[in-house]
Amino acid sequence: MKKFAELLENLIYSPSTNKKIDLLEGYFKSNNTLENGYALSVLSSNYKMKFIRVSEIKSLMHSKFDKTLFELSYDYVGDLAETISLFWKSNMDIANSKKLPLLSEFIKNCENKPKKKMYDYLFNLLDLSNPTQRWAIIKILSGGLRIGVSEKTVKKALSKYGNKELEKIEKIWHGLNHPYNNLFDWLDNKKPEPIIDNFKTFHPMMLSNPIDEKKDFQILDHKDFVAEWKWDGIRVQIIISNDKVVLFSRNGDDITESFPDITFFSKKNVVIDGELLVGKNCQPSSFNDLQQRLNRKKVSEKIIDEFPAFIKAYDILFFREKRSSKFEFFR
Repeated sequence: MKKFAELLENLIYSPSTNKKIDLLEGYFKSNNTLENGYALSVLSSNYKMKFIRVSEIKSLMHSKFDKTLFELSYDYVGDLAETISLFWKSNMDIANSKKLPLLSEFIKNCENKPKKKMYDYLFNLLDLSNPTQRWAIIKILSGGLRIGVSEKTVKKALSKYGNKELEKIEKIWHGLNHPYNNLFDWLDNKKPEPIIDNFKTFHPMMLSNPIDEKKDFQILDHKDFVAEWKWDGIRVQIIISNDKVVLFSRNGDDITESFPDITFFSKKNVVIDGELLVGKNCQPSSFNDLQQRLNRKKVSEKIIDEFPAFIKAYDILFFREKRSSKFEFFR
């Protein structure tokens, strides 16, 4: 926990993306596979930890401190974890922080302890910790680190750490799970690249490239190319597997929850490359309208009705009969 808390603090105070990548790489190099896996789970938010609700944490603080004073402090600071980290006064020598558990031990203990013992465990850890460590503990428990580290940045750090192509990491990313043993075994050259089901895999897209009208038009033959209309939407990859639909953005981000109205029924399993647009009766609207739908984890029926989403398909990348293990690859 000491090392991970220090990492989080350094990431917050490092505005440079390259510096964040270096910090993450250094952390991965200093730990074993188990600790790296748990750290990655927390950093990527791909591991749903069910510990304590924010309301429960507040109630615990009210039981220890004056409620009015704590709420006034929280209102002033604006962040629960930071408020607790500064408000808490330990009765123990902070030198005892060497007794803090490893990150993996902390998470396992939180998962396995009954609720009452969990509260006692938390109080004890906060007593053993300095303000930075207390902040990290509360952040992990409540979820949502908000440290300015994107999933892309984490992938780049993993690529640098393991000296692997970023494209390969992005391809298998969504088929990986906590605690990421197979990922780090591959990055550490202990085992081959993880084999991921194509219908759980993001396949890097063939993107458009600008051309020089004066030079390129002289050497390119239009007979060798097919033109596609430039739609005013976003490039997506649609995976239809066993009647389940998953949407990936061009960067490999899972945006399925933002578009629950994109549904398909298919007797086959397919991976489709296409453009996501909004507009009624499948008539494309403006990109400004599409922005009303982007980055929303919860979408109201009103928004869906006003800005319905649909797909303009470009290509079928993979095709498979549901009962068959054989893939057909298209390009």
